[in-house]
Amino acid sequence: MLRVRSLFSILMGLIVTACLFLSLLQCTQTSEYSEINMDSIDVYPRNVNAKLAVIPLPVDRGGQDLLGTVFPHNQTLALLESPVTPGVYLYRWWTEGCKYCMPSMAAIESLRQAYGERGLETVCVFHPKPRRLKSPPSTEVDRIIRLARSYGYFGPVAFDHNWRHLESTWLTSGQRQATSVTFLVDAGNIIRFVHPGPEFRGDNEGRAMAEHDDYLALESAVKALLGIAPPG
Repeated sequence: MLRVRSLFSILMGLIVTACLFLSLLQCTQTSEYSEINMDSIDVYPRNVNAKLAVIPLPVDRGGQDLLGTVFPHNQTLALLESPVTPGVYLYRWWTEGCKYCMPSMAAIESLRQAYGERGLETVCVFHPKPRRLKSPPSTEVDRIIRLARSYGYFGPVAFDHNWRHLESTWLTSGQRQATSVTFLVDAGNIIRFVHPGPEFRGDNEGRAMAEHDDYLALESAVKALLGIAPPG
């Protein structure tokens, strides 16, 4: 009788051990499966690697409170040359006679040349000073496009003649030091990067180190939204 009990105890021990082993094996498989799913998670926009984060400017630079909010004007801005299509958009407000606009627009052209084929769309939005009540005539439109080209920018141009878009998106949302704001907007129309103006540069000539650092921060944000991993 004692021997039967011993055999029964041994058998039950083997069964418990087998159950524990199968349970551990199942947990391991589930963990591996979850890890694979997390690495291949489908984020929006779909060409963005989930591990690439957009790093904003410091909060004291202004406008950072708009991050994560909807940019409502990509379908209503009056583009002068081409319609808006879904994608990652970089908007820059500029005006005539602005000493900060020329280097900034040339920097945007550099980004357009480097990442346009990867999905970046750029729009430089002209806002006249003083603002106007009526839309510009065709002769003025042609002049504004030529002016943008003289500033070193050759991409699409929009016209915000009465500042309606600038006012609703930028000026009425807080204390702003400049009207020459730049927004980087993802394919879901969400603002992901804000440069409050007035200037950033693609070069670091002279005393433009801070402006060049802003350009590098903007470029890094563009690459993150396009899913371009940093080298190394």
